[in-house]
Amino acid sequence: MIESDIAKVKQEGLGLDFARIHEAGTRALVPGDDYRLKTYGFCQQKHPGYFTLRIRIPGGVVTANQLYHLTQLIETHGRGAAHLTARQGLELHFVRVEEMEEIFKALQSIGMTTRSTDGHTLRNVVACPHGGITPEGVMDVLPWAEWVSHHFVNQSESLNPIMPNRLNIAFLACPSCNPYATIHDVAFVAVEANPPTGGSEWSPPVGRSGHTDIVASEIIYAKNGDVRNREAKGPSGQKQRGFQLWVGGSLGPHPFLGIRLIDFISLTDVLPACQALFAIYTKFGHQAGPDKPKGSFRLKYLIEQWGQETFLATFNKVLMEKKGLPENQSLSHHLPVETEDGPIRIKRLVEEISQVFSFQMPQGAFHQKQKGYAYLKVAVPLGEMKASQLVELGRIASEYGNGKVYFTPHQEIELHWIPIRKIRAVEEKLRGIGLALKGGGNGVHVVACPGTEFCVLASANAQGTARELLRHFKPD
Repeated sequence: MIESDIAKVKQEGLGLDFARIHEAGTRALVPGDDYRLKTYGFCQQKHPGYFTLRIRIPGGVVTANQLYHLTQLIETHGRGAAHLTARQGLELHFVRVEEMEEIFKALQSIGMTTRSTDGHTLRNVVACPHGGITPEGVMDVLPWAEWVSHHFVNQSESLNPIMPNRLNIAFLACPSCNPYATIHDVAFVAVEANPPTGGSEWSPPVGRSGHTDIVASEIIYAKNGDVRNREAKGPSGQKQRGFQLWVGGSLGPHPFLGIRLIDFISLTDVLPACQALFAIYTKFGHQAGPDKPKGSFRLKYLIEQWGQETFLATFNKVLMEKKGLPENQSLSHHLPVETEDGPIRIKRLVEEISQVFSFQMPQGAFHQKQKGYAYLKVAVPLGEMKASQLVELGRIASEYGNGKVYFTPHQEIELHWIPIRKIRAVEEKLRGIGLALKGGGNGVHVVACPGTEFCVLASANAQGTARELLRHFKPD
């Protein structure tokens, strides 16, 4: 669907007649409903009458209980298989649109939704899965991803019709994840710093000419993962946790690398900052004009058109307005709480003591900053999972870890709070369901979207090519 048609559908309204769709299926659909369905997570497949369903999972974290109910949904509506997305969500294929209401009710019962997972919406919010446990991590940013996602998804009915295009937001907190700030529309990179006088309005040094020059400088620093060595310096003395704010990144046919707009955003200013960016984007994001190619209404083009200094000045002005809203006056009392999901102290002492015995960590296992524990990366070839594997992963997480499973942007799965002395036992459990730690086997990891096997917009058979690569590198 071309941009002008999407604009017309938005003007007509994005509501759907769910009762009629439930009764008549695809026969109930009218022109424009293919786009309306996208805003509810239903995307047309190349197979007539079938849809791909995207499930929203902020930060990719799922409890074992949620995973159990998800696997029932996958068995009933997705032919027993699911696909891990590069935005830490979950996709089901071969879903029928008349099953929509049943699916919505099942997901709502476990605190999940498909709302705004496609189309011109706030897509699933990505987050570093291990910022609170890796030794190099600054803080657990998963609660922040969930908080921001919940706030704006609840406004989907009023927000989606005025969105110029999609927005991809990320919360990052460790050297391995921080470079992804440069490929998101909006990214918050956790830092510990001396906040400068003036708080969030303090801006990075200016004077460098052009978007490209800024990008070249910042990407080198991001690739080094050295965000904490370029802290915001100020007179307050004691370091505080906050975020750098990056904007304007995006891949696709016309890729842009994001720029570091603000060196330090306080925790209380995260939501007002997001509100300011949404306000600017929805008001001015269409300025690229209808003569531009598809995708020209992305945030990156607005920043390119205005220039960094103008965009920053506008952002600071709108940020002050948002901070003054009554709903934001008491944000310091309602911020996400960073909780440690590990076991009680007495159990942790046992694992700390056991660590005195030497143990060779296998590939795919990494020390947590909490002594005696590790987090494991489980390889998921091409992101394809069986429902039976997912439910067993939930059981493994409950028996050996913290009862949670973490989907990553690399189409992998992480298990946290695994006692180091029990890693071998977990490896055996994984082998029993056809999985292994990342780096095992041939050590080759390929990320692939569903491609032309399912997607009507795809231009290449990504899954087929990825399978050929894996076969080529298969050990003798």
